[in-house]
Amino acid sequence: SARRALRYRAPNNSRMTLGWCEAQAKAKGHALFAVQAGYACFTDTADANYQRYGAYTGSVFYKCGGDPTQTCGYGMTNEVWVVSQ
Repeated sequence: SARRALRYRAPNNSRMTLGWCEAQAKAKGHALFAVQAGYACFTDTADANYQRYGAYTGSVFYKCGGDPTQTCGYGMTNEVWVVSQ
């Protein structure tokens, strides 16, 4: 969707981890990935305007479904990461 901060959505994953989402970005050759709501993964190229909605100022994050020691965004809020080399 054109309104999304990162344009490409991976399939929802109730066992979400940061590593799984990062692997989705790497498979597409993307430089950025984001997790949202504990189960959603988005990816995009380095030129994506992911900052257009501003920073999240809350203090609550959802735990990742596949690894509760990791946080995976909040509601309609992305937690954005850069793909490791």
